[in-house]
Amino acid sequence: GDSDALISKGLVALLVLCLSGCTPEEIAGVQPEFIKASGISASLTPGRNNGFFNMFKLMNKKVARLKTAKAAESGEAGGKADPQAGEDTETKETPELQIYNTLSRSKEVFQTLEPGKVKMYVCGVTVYDLCHLGHARVMVFFDIVARFLRHVGYDVTFVRNVTDIDDKIIKRSQETGETAEELARRMEEEMARDAKSLGCASPDFEPRVSESIEEITSMVETLVKKDF
Repeated sequence: GDSDALISKGLVALLVLCLSGCTPEEIAGVQPEFIKASGISASLTPGRNNGFFNMFKLMNKKVARLKTAKAAESGEAGGKADPQAGEDTETKETPELQIYNTLSRSKEVFQTLEPGKVKMYVCGVTVYDLCHLGHARVMVFFDIVARFLRHVGYDVTFVRNVTDIDDKIIKRSQETGETAEELARRMEEEMARDAKSLGCASPDFEPRVSESIEEITSMVETLVKKDF
């Protein structure tokens, strides 16, 4: 219900805000067992309760890998000064990244259509109700992806749509006595507040489905012609 969603969002917000700026050592000290020992499980569904527990376990694994990588990097450096240190560089080379391609089901070298530029499109929320933990995960994850890509030198254009036309929206609006548009706008505002509470930056563009029908229709027609 709504209370379950609110508790989940609050916990994610607390996690993000509390761990912001922490060192790997401090993060590694956070023990996932506190989720099960805190009594929160009485207020959350089993799936969400286990989700938080697993989130901490994964977080600690990643921190361990980071510490190992930093130690190896320090060993390779051997205290030798970088001969190019202090020199001004006009261009910053982007590092070679590997990402998992769901089409080929394998890791591949990340290649952009335009050198140094990333166009990132993320499927946004269907705004018929308050956001839940899954929405929070998407917001935080892709906010981190965009920030990381910019940090390593890419020029990122981040687009995340808002689905404000949907059968769920129509059905819920009939239950609340609002028009579908009124409900969608109210939930869209709630979503924006949730994203801000999680420390997420706003996307560069946030198009609404209701304002992009012609473009969507054209794109679908193109896909049909190409037998996708």
